[in-house]
Amino acid sequence: ALDGWAVTMLARRNIGYASTCNAVGQTFGFFIAFTGYLGMQMYDLCDLETFMYAWGVIFVVTTVAVAVFKHEKTEEEIRAAA
Repeated sequence: ALDGWAVTMLARRNIGYASTCNAVGQTFGFFIAFTGYLGMQMYDLCDLETFMYAWGVIFVVTTVAVAVFKHEKTEEEIRAAA
C-alpha cells in the first residue's frame, strides 16, 4: 500500500525513488526507535514515557501536515499529465 501511495504522490520523474524512500525511511525509523532511544536512555536524557510521547506528537503533526498540504490528483489532472 505504501508503494502505491508513493507512486501517486511522487512526481512522474521521481517514481524510481519510491523504493529508495521506503528503504531509507525504514532504516531511519529503526535507528531512531532502537539505537536512538537506548543512547538517550543511557545518558538519562529521556525515559520510555517521554520518548513515546515525543514521537507520538511528531507523528500527529506529520500526519496533519500531510493531510493539509498534500492532495491526491483528480482524474482530470492525471489524464492531463499523461
